Amino acid sequence: MGGSQNLKLADSTGKTKKFSLGSATKSKKTQPAAADVDSDGNTEFVYVGSDDNHLNYIDDPESNSDPRKKVLKDASGNPVKVKINTGVRSKN
Repeated sequence: MGGSQNLKLADSTGKTKKFSLGSATKSKKTQPAAADVDSDGNTEFVYVGSDDNHLNYIDDPESNSDPRKKVLKDASGNPVKVKINTGVRSKN
């Protein structure tokens, strides 16, 4: 993650897809991850937002023609905050 407002994902064939996070959110310069964080069977792109150090994700970037940025929340409905030096780690 380079700290910009744009993400570029590549699949196993080298095909790329670019996503804009919009003007409200930038990404931190941390390690991102790919995981099914909403248990829908599709992989989301998870990263740390620079505005609040919360985990954000792009919902279904591979299958959705208009993917949306969402905030990852814990079981209580609170945004998940992370330590910047750790980044995002996936168990998948």
